[in-house]
Amino acid sequence: MNHLPSISSQEAIIETIHQMNLHWLEGSIEDISEMLDEEIVMYLPRGQVRVVGRKDFVAALQHVRKNLNITRCDELDYSVRTCDGISIAHYTSKIDYEMPGGTRSESGIDFLVFVDKEGSWRLIRRSVIVSE
Repeated sequence: MNHLPSISSQEAIIETIHQMNLHWLEGSIEDISEMLDEEIVMYLPRGQVRVVGRKDFVAALQHVRKNLNITRCDELDYSVRTCDGISIAHYTSKIDYEMPGGTRSESGIDFLVFVDKEGSWRLIRRSVIVSE
C-alpha cells in the first residue's frame, strides 16, 4: 500500500496562505471561499472596517480587488504555531498597487488564525496591520 508523505501543519498553513493570495491576485476570489470558516472575522487595514462571515469576507475582497491594479505582492518572514487544532500565523507583506489617484506601496503584517475542521485548515480570523 502506497502512502503519500504527510506535510506538517506549518507547511499546510503556509500553502493555504499562498493559495489564498494567488486567488486574490488572479481575481478568482470565489475560490477562496472553501478555505474560510463560515464565521470568519476580518479587520481591514487600519482597523476601520470589520467584516463578519464568509459571504461578506468574499465580497470585501472582491470590492478591494476590483478597485486596485496590483503590480507586486510579496509574502515574507512566515511564523506559524499550531496547538490543539488551532494555528496562528503571521507574515510580512509588501504590495504595490495602482488606484484612482495614483500608485501606492504598502507593507504590513497579516495575522491569521486557522481552525482544523475535519482535517482541513479553515481561516477564522484575519487582521492586517499596515506600516506607515
